[in-house]
Amino acid sequence: MMRRFASPRALAAVGRRTVVHNVEDEEHFEKLRKEHAKVVVDFYANWCGPCKMVAGDYEKLSNEFTDIAFLKVNVDNVAEVAEEANVSSIPHFQAVVNGKFGQKVIGANMSAVRQLAEDVKSL
Repeated sequence: MMRRFASPRALAAVGRRTVVHNVEDEEHFEKLRKEHAKVVVDFYANWCGPCKMVAGDYEKLSNEFTDIAFLKVNVDNVAEVAEEANVSSIPHFQAVVNGKFGQKVIGANMSAVRQLAEDVKSL
């Protein structure tokens, strides 16, 4: 029997904790917005295919940019926050810096979302 060993990359991922906050309601969003000066929000819906496609990559970004809070807001369940952010299509990613909505990326363009996170980090 041949023995398989985990790759160094897989071993490095062991113990790494993904921190993406699933926003439950408007009050929860406000609490997180006040607690964190730098935030990236993923506005999504359970029925959205492109949203599902990029979900894993979004989680990976949260591991890489640990000084930024990463949130997920289901537009069907937390419509008030989606309306405040002027979400008109999903996936929709938006920066929140010092409590204010800012730069956004519309669509499943993860290289643009990475740039958004880099921009937020540099502020």
